[in-house]
Amino acid sequence: MSSNVTNVVSVDEKNRWLGKLAYGALVSLALAQYDGKTARNPHSENLFLGFYAGTAEISETLNFGS
Repeated sequence: MSSNVTNVVSVDEKNRWLGKLAYGALVSLALAQYDGKTARNPHSENLFLGFYAGTAEISETLNFGS
């Protein structure tokens, strides 16, 4: 029989990693705008950040859902 061990992550730890993720997303957005790869309007910014979040594998990194 195998034991199922899960790592418990505190809310403070999740918030710390979410802050780092948000900072990285905003820096990435600013660099993409500087390079001309995305427009400087709310629609383009939301689209870029949505793709960023999708590729960041948030659920696996922060252990959401457990």
